[in-house]
Order: sequence, then structure tokens, then C-alpha cells
Amino acid sequence: VDNNKDRIVIGSKYYIQIFQRKENKRDISTKSKVNFESIKSGNFSSLMDGWKEVAYNERGESGIEKPYQTENKVLRNKLTIDKFKIWTNQVAFDTKEIKSDVELENMIYQVNDVLQLENDICNIEIIPAGVEMNKNYGVLPNEIDINKDRMTITWDGEGKYPIEIYQRE
Repeated sequence: VDNNKDRIVIGSKYYIQIFQRKENKRDISTKSKVNFESIKSGNFSSLMDGWKEVAYNERGESGIEKPYQTENKVLRNKLTIDKFKIWTNQVAFDTKEIKSDVELENMIYQVNDVLQLENDICNIEIIPAGVEMNKNYGVLPNEIDINKDRMTITWDGEGKYPIEIYQRE
């Protein structure tokens, strides 16, 4: 069973049958420029162009407590990406010095159709076009477009837990 493919499970008291598609119905590759395999190897080249911050929020201890800010005067964070590094005004995620495949696999991994990048400083989610964002982000503003690649960056901002949301233009 491939967890990345659509499937139907039918079961009763006596048996379980699993039917799986040969191809995934949700083909994100036609809409998205994100190259999962390249990113999993620590190469961010497929992410290098066209990102804009579209929303910002700060999560308190109990989760999302206020609406996302989407005004240009508030959105002042700059996202920069090169082959081995993603960084903003606040945090950075760098793979250039990583020598071990095991260490890289612990930092960059796939959960369903989303890539997770984690280090001691921040957590980055890369959400390809056509994939819905996690419900943990709360009520998202209309500026966020499911038909575009999106990236969220979160970190511990001394108890505030900021969330920056970027999408490709």
C-alpha cells in the first residue's frame, strides 16, 4: 500500500480489502513547480523564484487567536532562497553543511502531499498547488490561493509563535 496514492478500504468482521489507484487522481505536478525529490536531497532550486508574503499571524499558547494580517504595510518579511538555503528577516534553514543522508532525512520529510523542513530554529511547510493547507492554520484569508504553491514558516518568537505565509505569484 502506497500512502501517497488514493485508496479505498472495505472491511467486515472477516476480511479487509484495499483497492489502490495506479495513478493518484490529485496530480499536483501539472500545477506545481515544487520538486519534492530535489528538496528532500537538500537542493532548493525548484523554489528559487516568484514568492511573495501574503499573510502573517502570531499564534499564542492556545493556537490561532486573531485574524491573519494581509496588508502590505504589515507584510515586510523578505523570503530569499538559494540552492541550499531558505531564509527570511527572522530565520534560516540551511542544508549546505549537512553531510549525512540520515540527518537530512530527519530534517526534510514528506507528510502526505506536503514537505516538512525542520531545524532547531524554524519549521517550514511547502504546500504544492492543488493541496489544501492544514486546518491547524485556522481561518485563512482570501489572499491565499490553493492553485498556487505556498510556503509557511513558523518559529518560536519568545512565546508569540509567528506564522509567515508565502505563495508564488
